[in-house]
Amino acid sequence: MKKIMVSLILIVVLAVTLTGCNSYVAFTFNVENNDQIKVKLDTSNGERLSQKDGIFKISYKDDTPISIGIFQTNEAIDNLFNIVKPSDNITVIEESLESNPQYIFYQTKTDTDKSEWNYIIRFNDTETGIALANETSEESAKKIFELLTFEVNP
Repeated sequence: MKKIMVSLILIVVLAVTLTGCNSYVAFTFNVENNDQIKVKLDTSNGERLSQKDGIFKISYKDDTPISIGIFQTNEAIDNLFNIVKPSDNITVIEESLESNPQYIFYQTKTDTDKSEWNYIIRFNDTETGIALANETSEESAKKIFELLTFEVNP
């Protein structure tokens, strides 16, 4: 009987441990041009994914926003890809133009020296992209981008 109880306890502990390893929240968005984009966030560190009116938000447990994502047409994304160039107000941090998705990660500074760290994301074989904004920090923006995955069905 003692062996059975120990075995049951070990099974319960193992099941609880395995289910806590990775957790995700995902939303599938039907964009106006009929593209479907699934946005998936790894929530194992406690971040939250929510959406309202087609805009998705990543926040801390207390609902303090970290990043906001807005769907854009390819035309708007192409314009952003062409506009984002190093200048007094823009610092390009990273570019990945050969991957899928393609992206540019950059920092902008306002007149009041407030910064924003943004990703412009373009998907191959679709007419939709995403502008992902973060006003917290460069590290925060990178972390959130790494926790996100996207699935596109054009």
